[in-house]
Amino acid sequence: PIAEKLPNKNVVGEYYFDLALLREAEEKYEEAYDILHKRVKARRSSNEAEEDAVLPLAEGALARICMKLNKLDESYELFKGALGKLNKVIADSPHSLRLFSDYAELLVLRGEHLEAIKIYERIYDKIKGTALSDHPLAIIGSVSYIHAQLAVGSYEKAYKLSEENIDSFSGRFSRNARATHGDNFPEQRLMRKSIERNIQLFLDSRYPPQKQGSLSPLDSTFRLAQLVRYLSSADAVAKMSARFSANNKELYEIIRLRESEVNQWRALEKTISGSMSGIVKNKMPVELSSFEEQISRLEKSIQKIDETILAKYPEYFDLTRARSLRVKEAQELLSHDEVLVVFLLGGEKTFV
Repeated sequence: PIAEKLPNKNVVGEYYFDLALLREAEEKYEEAYDILHKRVKARRSSNEAEEDAVLPLAEGALARICMKLNKLDESYELFKGALGKLNKVIADSPHSLRLFSDYAELLVLRGEHLEAIKIYERIYDKIKGTALSDHPLAIIGSVSYIHAQLAVGSYEKAYKLSEENIDSFSGRFSRNARATHGDNFPEQRLMRKSIERNIQLFLDSRYPPQKQGSLSPLDSTFRLAQLVRYLSSADAVAKMSARFSANNKELYEIIRLRESEVNQWRALEKTISGSMSGIVKNKMPVELSSFEEQISRLEKSIQKIDETILAKYPEYFDLTRARSLRVKEAQELLSHDEVLVVFLLGGEKTFV
């Protein structure tokens, strides 16, 4: 109601856009669709529609929500319109990367796997070595990339992508080792759904006979299942590690310094996340290069602190790290009369 009284109707539209994204994050897709559908229609009828940097982003977000509602034809038309409106303001920004990634996901759903792979290859070439390469949205988007590679029979590429994802997942979980469940819940929920989808893709697909020394879907699936379990126990691990460090003043001070660096790192990540999924404030895109040096410095600092913890307090280090064993490593821990059975309760299926 307050926003409706503002004289600048574009600003009003931006508030509605953010509200729709919140509803999407809450998985209230019908509400998000209703909000965005109305705002997109209003912006299209505006006299400034051709110069509107927000319109293609709003259309792209609406297209993404249509995918969630299985309105694939409407989603396709919206994406085509959004991509056709990209201008120089956002063409090279993180916004366009998210738009193209979402469009590639739709192509996978439509069975246009080769075209989707071409788009994903361009995206990953662009974000390689940047602050976006380890971002949750990039990791999550790569699961559809894996789907496309499996669909065209590029199994080795799919397995390699999955292994890279596992390393990225593990790195993020470990970096956020002492974040509380509430602090990290949205990211953890998205990550868990992506991991479960990756597992389901591998277990539901047919694979050629494994060659000696080649990457194994069984290895990837086993490691991904361990990460799901780590996510389920993340809050308990955070509380346990807090009690562990509370009795040691030196360790406590080291952890406080680490938390300070991690909080700065997470704040920068939130800014980048907003630049991918939010709107263009003042029609100016966020420049990734402005964050590269800061994020790199913080990650190196956190790594150095972790090396200190590993050297002085290895038990604490092991407690707070998301490390996933390979099948062979797990087998070596079993005696001749033991067998390991792994159960994974997914959102749609249960795997054994």
